[in-house]
Amino acid sequence: MKIKNTQNIYIALIFIIAVIFLYPFLLSPFSISTGHDMVSYYFPYWTYIQNSFQENGSVPLWNNSIMCGTTIIGNAHFSYFYPLNWMFLFLPVPLAFNLWFLIHLLIIGYGMFYLLNYLKLGNIPALYGSIIVMFSGQFTVRMDIGHYHLVSAVAWMPLALLFLIKYIEKPGFRTLLRFTLINSIFLLTLHLQIFYYASIIFAFIFLLYTLLSGKENKHSLLGWLKQGGFLIFSYISSILICSAQLLPVIEATLNSHRSEHNYAIFSKVSLTINQIFGLFIPDLWGTSSKYIGAMNYWEISAFIGITALIPLIISIGIKDRKLRIFQIVAIIALLFTLGKYTPLGKLIYALPFMSYTRVPARFLLPLIMLLAISASFGLEQIIAGIGKSKDFALKIIIAISAIFATLTLFIFLYKLVPDFIKSTVFYSEKLSNEKTDPLIQHSILYAGIFLALLGLLFILIRFEILKFMKPKHAALIFALLLFLELFLYNRNVIKPVDVKILHEGYDSLQDYTYNEKDIYRIYGLEYRGQIGLTDRSIQQFVGYEALKNHWFFEITDNIKKTMSYKKSDHNLYYSNLLKAANVKYIFKQIRYADRIPGYKAVSRIVLRERLNRVFQSKKYLPRAYFTNKTVQGERIDDFFDFIIKDKAKSSVFIAKQVPFDDKKNVFLPAQIESYKPDKIKLKITAPTDGIVVLSDTFFPGWKAFVNGKECEIIRVNYAFRGVEIKNGENEILYVYSPKTLNIGIIISLISIATLIVLILISEISHKKKNNSLQT
Repeated sequence: MKIKNTQNIYIALIFIIAVIFLYPFLLSPFSISTGHDMVSYYFPYWTYIQNSFQENGSVPLWNNSIMCGTTIIGNAHFSYFYPLNWMFLFLPVPLAFNLWFLIHLLIIGYGMFYLLNYLKLGNIPALYGSIIVMFSGQFTVRMDIGHYHLVSAVAWMPLALLFLIKYIEKPGFRTLLRFTLINSIFLLTLHLQIFYYASIIFAFIFLLYTLLSGKENKHSLLGWLKQGGFLIFSYISSILICSAQLLPVIEATLNSHRSEHNYAIFSKVSLTINQIFGLFIPDLWGTSSKYIGAMNYWEISAFIGITALIPLIISIGIKDRKLRIFQIVAIIALLFTLGKYTPLGKLIYALPFMSYTRVPARFLLPLIMLLAISASFGLEQIIAGIGKSKDFALKIIIAISAIFATLTLFIFLYKLVPDFIKSTVFYSEKLSNEKTDPLIQHSILYAGIFLALLGLLFILIRFEILKFMKPKHAALIFALLLFLELFLYNRNVIKPVDVKILHEGYDSLQDYTYNEKDIYRIYGLEYRGQIGLTDRSIQQFVGYEALKNHWFFEITDNIKKTMSYKKSDHNLYYSNLLKAANVKYIFKQIRYADRIPGYKAVSRIVLRERLNRVFQSKKYLPRAYFTNKTVQGERIDDFFDFIIKDKAKSSVFIAKQVPFDDKKNVFLPAQIESYKPDKIKLKITAPTDGIVVLSDTFFPGWKAFVNGKECEIIRVNYAFRGVEIKNGENEILYVYSPKTLNIGIIISLISIATLIVLILISEISHKKKNNSLQT
């Protein structure tokens, strides 16, 4: 079907349905999704970044308000170099998130539309494929949970595939540069996992295009190798362009627990075979509030619509080389999602860098894009066959309806003959309670209604009852029915919450933070047992903040494994640990609040709709202090002993021997003159030589200056920073200026300049070629 001039109408329609889908957020711009990651991590984090930017006039590279300080520039969740993230610096954060989701919903929708148009599909099938990827459960549920940077990565995938196919079919330097540019933006979203997964899928598409091209292949083996070599060059160029962001991220990842890898971690979130049915049966394995299964619901929520199953099945019989390539790669992507549940699990794990990526189930994201392409081809075939004697669509609707009738019978058999059900591959202990039966029946009924509507539509057209309806009109109804199906599915998934609710109780919290003369930390225990140690907000210690060298993470996460002391010592040990971390206040939910050695209950406040009891330390250390007494040791067990004996109140634990005069045993607080994210100034008048400890995270990229001269930063108390000083007045300056960022910026600028020059040269060459052809 030729693409007509009505394309703009469908482009506008994509915009309209995106607005309709997000209308609850667009009508309430100061609301955000209720997803746990959004509420507890991304929203507070971007709020901190924006506040710091407005106060200091520059974007913070370091976050000194989560745990004991952590890198932002090295955190893959926050890319300053991705242009669309700049709106978080200037707009109210909730409004920025809502506009951000709308923009990326449109990017993925338009990307799919133009990709399908390029594959010579009509506007309606192209609209159909766009609806599948825009509103599939796997994509939209990420908006709910708050995986905003994953959404941004997936949004650029169709456009990257479009320019890849253009380059494969019509090799040329101009097209290659465009692919490089799109790939660079894709990479700047910083979801390296999705970028890598997409690159693997693209590699299979490139190989199959070459192998299955037959007579149409005009390239020799040497030409194919040359084309593949240029693609590798394109990927290397994209990496160099993004160096300013990638190098700090690589550094942070290597220092994070995220760098730990083994087959168990990699394969933990693999899709099971029976969970594949979730692509076509909504809520089969549960919803966000009633989840049934071994994994987080957002990893398997992949519903693309029961109506999408019909054109998918029809597409199997279509003889089209390009379509066959996408179908074969879709099967490969499906095998990748299954991870450990296939014999290929260990082979997949052995691929380069795959062990670092984790979550093979996320291959669902490129899989859904490939399924959308196949479904669009199937809808094109339906349009061509409507009204003819061979109504494949009607026959398939009847067949699928029979399958659903069988599933309904299966549910009743579950009640009547449980032993029979337990012998089938579909049985799971997770489905053996009364709450699941209504959920499954609802899913099947939900899908059955849309099948019935489709069947009625085709019967009316087939027997010429709707004589006025043309095939393209029926296909448009087909597409809009799919949107209605996915819209109804998602309306209970993505819900807005007013940010005012999130701030409930924070006015009271300020009494324990902002109104303090000195800077102290607070510690919170949430209902899920997740740990947060912060200065001015209750946040979690997750993701790239989980540093390898941080004893607090190591102990709170593995306290039973690492503790060699008696159980009765745990509370005392924990109390001393918190004191060493400069924790003045502890917040615990009332139902978890018990006696804490060294702390006393002082008040109660409400945080996030939960009543918390506030505990205050009886003896707490200053944020920065001076001591001339040291204890030497390198092992974490040595530090355990140091803490359990409460030596942190007068000395510091360091790896190297420092010859100080220990007879005086001096311990003094240091004056904090300025405390900004990337720059900290301290002052102290020391009566003797010693060490000034700043109880902030020891991490690459920090520089220290004592009285204007750069000096070595000593790792003290296993995870903190310290510098040696002489007696007398001393001024200490800490500056966070990571070498990885500075080197990366130079590489990026050179690469971008080179790319711009190459683009200009290619455009000039292209114009000259066109002018010569015209003359």
